Amino acid sequence: MFDDNITSKLPEGTTPYGDNDAPASDLAQTSLRFEHKLFKYYVTEQIPPSKRETMWIGMLEGIPVMEAKLIDLVKDGVWPFKNITKDVATKAFPEVIK
Repeated sequence: MFDDNITSKLPEGTTPYGDNDAPASDLAQTSLRFEHKLFKYYVTEQIPPSKRETMWIGMLEGIPVMEAKLIDLVKDGVWPFKNITKDVATKAFPEVIK
């Protein structure tokens, strides 16, 4: 979110996907902690756009509803956490955010 050199290769706007209807987040099919390995494909041209979008929708449908809503906002550069600023993130992760 805070690195200007990284841009999403996904279409802008709200992604059309079906909400995960798991009754609790720990019962969802997957979570962001497992899916983060795929994020490189959402910001590079390593795979065709149709495959990238299919993977994105699949991830959103598999993770808990609130995680999906938040990550879909972040995709378009909307940061939902007002207290976590670039300055805070840079201090917390100086080796990641330059």
